[in-house]
Amino acid sequence: MRRRLLNLLTVLSLSLCAAAAVFWVRSLFACDAVSYEASRDRTDNPQLVLYAATHRHGIGAGLHWDARGRVRPRWEWNRDGPRDYEAGGWPEGSVFNRLKFTASEYRGGPHRIFAAAAPYWFLLLTASILPGARLASLWRRRHRARQGLCRACGYDLRATTDRCPECGAEAAGAVA
Repeated sequence: MRRRLLNLLTVLSLSLCAAAAVFWVRSLFACDAVSYEASRDRTDNPQLVLYAATHRHGIGAGLHWDARGRVRPRWEWNRDGPRDYEAGGWPEGSVFNRLKFTASEYRGGPHRIFAAAAPYWFLLLTASILPGARLASLWRRRHRARQGLCRACGYDLRATTDRCPECGAEAAGAVA
């Protein structure tokens, strides 16, 4: 069960890495925004808007809500030309600002707006950590097996046929 969960997380992480790479290349030509908007019945003023958008430097997400009215849900997708987003939320010249991270909050009357964005390089780096670790682990186990070592702990198994005397793992060439 644990291995299946780890495999699933690895596939999801690898998918996120690939999606971030595709969005990064696409952001050079076009910027996309997907939003879920719940509006009041008789007006166009939104009560709740959840959105995600791509920009030239990264992917952002946000939440905007108004504390009044009833809701009528609606999904929307917009496509624009390439554009930059404003780096904000941190002091001018700060490390986060220079690295293109952004976060902002606005509170005015019944309105609340929260938004954050992360650069593509950060998304690629974090999404590739688990697949990279799994690949390194696979390479290390195969390398140990070729040298006659225990796949789990690296103990020399040339004199042993069934199990590793160090950790109890089954030897690579053993038949169950």
